[in-house]
Amino acid sequence: MISVKKGVSFSAYHNYRYGGHVSSEFAAGSRGDGFFLFAGQVSYPRTSPDIHGSIYDSSGCRAADIAHNVVTIINPEYRIVEEGESVHIVSAKGDILFGWNTVQYRNALRTELRGVVYDENGEPVYFL
Repeated sequence: MISVKKGVSFSAYHNYRYGGHVSSEFAAGSRGDGFFLFAGQVSYPRTSPDIHGSIYDSSGCRAADIAHNVVTIINPEYRIVEEGESVHIVSAKGDILFGWNTVQYRNALRTELRGVVYDENGEPVYFL
């Protein structure tokens, strides 16, 4: 089941899908305080999401930073896998830590956020 979280907006053009929810933006954590993830609103004619974050793994190690959809790997145990409109941060075992895939429809876009995001203590924050 998909739901729209209370207090979030829904766009006719672009929305993020995460953990069974849909909204025009997503925010978790706080920039500058360790873990954060922000997926900003996207307006026409832009066709890509606007994702920023500091991504940690389950051991509390910073794995990657993201600014304007550009992923910078911090921990060499992870790598970037890009395929079409998909971007994933993947462990050496092949497990997805975090990623996204954007699907373009005739007049709209949807970006699915995937993975489990952890804070700087290794505690799960969100199951995407």
